[in-house]
Amino acid sequence: MVPDLETVVKGLECCDDTSRESLKCEDCPYREDNTCYAIAKLHADALELLKPVAPKSDGHWWFCGECNNWIYSFDRFCSRCGRAINWAHTTG
Repeated sequence: MVPDLETVVKGLECCDDTSRESLKCEDCPYREDNTCYAIAKLHADALELLKPVAPKSDGHWWFCGECNNWIYSFDRFCSRCGRAINWAHTTG
């Protein structure tokens, strides 16, 4: 299951101690039992969102390998979900 982008961003913002508007640990969606032990889950989810996905084809059109949005053969990112497209690993 692909992590929810908004949840990951909020978790990263909570951990960002350089931001003037950083959130507190109490606001973190990854917090468990008032601890930051779930930071490994946050990191894993962030890395998963950064990995490019292979596009899919029905033989005529190209689609995002994540959300099935129609994409052009020159797109580097999906316009719907924002995932990077890895054209080196196409599936048909």
